[in-house]
Amino acid sequence: MELIKYIKGIFSGVWSCMVGMKVTVSYLLRPWKIVTQQYPENRKKL
Repeated sequence: MELIKYIKGIFSGVWSCMVGMKVTVSYLLRPWKIVTQQYPENRKKL
């Protein structure tokens, strides 16, 4: 039983890492889609 929990934990960690990398790679491939705003330049809009 402990071995199964251990293996599930490893797969869960790898899966969450892959999901995070998917988001990162998508922003690297589409830099025009980045939603971060630069505060001093758009102060009047906010």
